[in-house]
Amino acid sequence: SYGIRSFGILVVSGSLIGYYGFKTLIQYLRSRMPYTTGPFLVGTYEVVNTQFQIMFRAFYPTDLQSLPSFKSRPCIHASSNEFRKKYLNSSELVYSIPNWMRAVLNLIGFCWIPAAQNARISNFEDKYSIILFSHGFNSSSAFYTELCCELASHGYIVVALEHDDQVEERTSRHYSKEISELFLTTHMSSRTTDVKNVMLFLEKMDSGTVSSAVEFRDRLDLSRVSIIAQGIGAATAVEACIALPGRFSRCVNLDACLGPLSETALNSLGKIETQMLFLNSGTKMSETIGEKIEKHENITLSNVGSECQTDLCIALPSQLLRILRLHTANIDPIEVLRVSCKVSVAFVQKRLRESHKSIPVELRSIA
Repeated sequence: SYGIRSFGILVVSGSLIGYYGFKTLIQYLRSRMPYTTGPFLVGTYEVVNTQFQIMFRAFYPTDLQSLPSFKSRPCIHASSNEFRKKYLNSSELVYSIPNWMRAVLNLIGFCWIPAAQNARISNFEDKYSIILFSHGFNSSSAFYTELCCELASHGYIVVALEHDDQVEERTSRHYSKEISELFLTTHMSSRTTDVKNVMLFLEKMDSGTVSSAVEFRDRLDLSRVSIIAQGIGAATAVEACIALPGRFSRCVNLDACLGPLSETALNSLGKIETQMLFLNSGTKMSETIGEKIEKHENITLSNVGSECQTDLCIALPSQLLRILRLHTANIDPIEVLRVSCKVSVAFVQKRLRESHKSIPVELRSIA
């Protein structure tokens, strides 16, 4: 009787310790996203509009003095099922995350971000400049929430587009190079249309005709719009600058992949009025493309992978990142992200030369 009672106590105690230990681990993982460094705390607002066929998440400056408690903050993959589904699908397709990791990725998707849902936009400025963000092929803007929050904390309304590439990368891997390039090129038209539609929607928001976004009436400075893109999103940005001449004042391309660009678009790179910055993470441009972008600014961060720009490298422990081969360099991904933001903001504000001093020695390219 005594032995059974003791065994029962041990089982119950072990279960309680395991439960609270697991709960503590989850809380630790969910609160891994760092705070922003700009002068503003950030608000976020989601849009899923079938009429314009767009889906985006806006990040913007607020007058909040402190953020809500963790449990009241929005998550990486946003609140709607559309964003959550895109996040999980992209995790598997783009980063080849195994199925057994989906539970962990779902948990990471629930990480709290340093923002307040539907908070009032700051009254510090009458109008705020816009930054559009275009993600990579088959990816999701949900992988870049920390990047977008950091940019917004410096006084910008960041509109993170959700492109619907609608393709299974696992099957497209078996295509020939020629078919793959043609396949990607056909998506540029759809992505450029996304940019056009979101600009039209922003005009409606600023005019006050979007009932769910009256807070943004007369608050968007549509005369100062920049575009920041990652991977194949850079090709989208270039195509958008060509399709909408004079619309974008500045364009920042992170780890640009310009392969899907048409020959006409490539030849137009040197003639585009929009000032461009190519900020690469050790990515080598082909000689042909390198010649086309000579008139634009180019900076390379050494010892860094393109995945350092994503939330995955921030939220997941370094040991797990190495197992998944997502990040093997001994560089703090938070530092990489903040350097990328500083350089991007400096370029948008036309003070790029000053920002060079903020790049740590270990990230400066030898080339």
